[in-house]
Amino acid sequence: MPQIIESRGPMSAVRRIRMEAERRIARGILVNGVAFRADDASTQRVGELLQSFRDGLIGPEGARFRTASGIDLILHSVDAARRIHEAQRRYRAACLASSAALQETRPDDVASDRHWPSPEQVDL
Repeated sequence: MPQIIESRGPMSAVRRIRMEAERRIARGILVNGVAFRADDASTQRVGELLQSFRDGLIGPEGARFRTASGIDLILHSVDAARRIHEAQRRYRAACLASSAALQETRPDDVASDRHWPSPEQVDL
C-alpha cells in the first residue's frame, strides 16, 4: 500500500492573505522603474549599505550591486541608500497593514490589487 508522504488540505483564508502579503513584499518596490525586493534580506542589505555610507566606508565610487532581476545599480550617496531603505520599510508596513485588514474581512479575491498598496517608486 502506498504511503502518503505529504498531505495538503485547503489553504485557510488567513494563510492565503499572509502568503499574498509576503509575495508582494518579495516583489517589492521600484527603483528607477526596476523591481527592487523589499524582503527581509534585501531590506537588511540596503540598511547595511546606508550605515556603511554613514560610517564613511564607501568611497566616491559608490556601492555597486546587481538586483534580483539582473540590473546593475550603483548608489553614490547616503541619500540614495536612505530613500530606497525608507521606501522598502514604508511598503512593507503598508502590506502588513493591508494583510491585517484583510484578515478581518477575508475577501475571496485576496490577490486583487485593489486590496494592496501600490509599490513605492524611487527615482535616483
